[in-house]
Amino acid sequence: MISGIHHARDGTEGRNMTRTPWLIAVVIVSMTVAESAQTTRQSDAPMLVEFSQSGDTSVISSSENGDIHRTVLELRSDRGIGECKVHRKSENWPKAFTLRLHLRGLEQIVVYVDDRKWIGSVSSSEGVVRWSYQTKGAMEQPVESSDPNWCSIGIARLKEPAAGEEPHPAPTQLSQKRSELSQEIRVPLEEGECWEMNLPENWLKENPASIRISWIDFYR
Repeated sequence: MISGIHHARDGTEGRNMTRTPWLIAVVIVSMTVAESAQTTRQSDAPMLVEFSQSGDTSVISSSENGDIHRTVLELRSDRGIGECKVHRKSENWPKAFTLRLHLRGLEQIVVYVDDRKWIGSVSSSEGVVRWSYQTKGAMEQPVESSDPNWCSIGIARLKEPAAGEEPHPAPTQLSQKRSELSQEIRVPLEEGECWEMNLPENWLKENPASIRISWIDFYR
């Protein structure tokens, strides 16, 4: 069951999102994934999401796979360009933190952590994944795939419900391994697919109170 979605429209276009009041939109669902999943009540969610423009929504879910507890944050943006703040409600950020973006392209994803930002992209022409980082007042630096700060980006496909199951969309495991991402990713994504990435623990090692995420599906 899905609850708490806020839908609205305004005239904000492009990247001019700083003047729009933040809109809280947090949705908690039960998901049947490749792991053993559990329902999370909205009051128990480990994080709170605030969007900079209306019409964007989020889903927070959790799952267990052996001893690994994973928190998944899904973001949907009909316009394809957006930004949100994610506030930590628990004492620490989850060690396994998966981000899913329901966009057809991924020209840019930026994760702002304190005074540093991690900048990722998947080129529309070649499907090549690139990451870089930048600290305040410094030049942007590339991140190599061998670096612990590299963030794998893959494509997750939504699983069709089996007979008798409720039709909740359930992303399967990544369709590419880390070493295959640059060669096998293609743009645009098909219906029922989304971008998936596991944020490196190193990004959140200082345990900030909040982070900011912005995204662009295709440059206009």
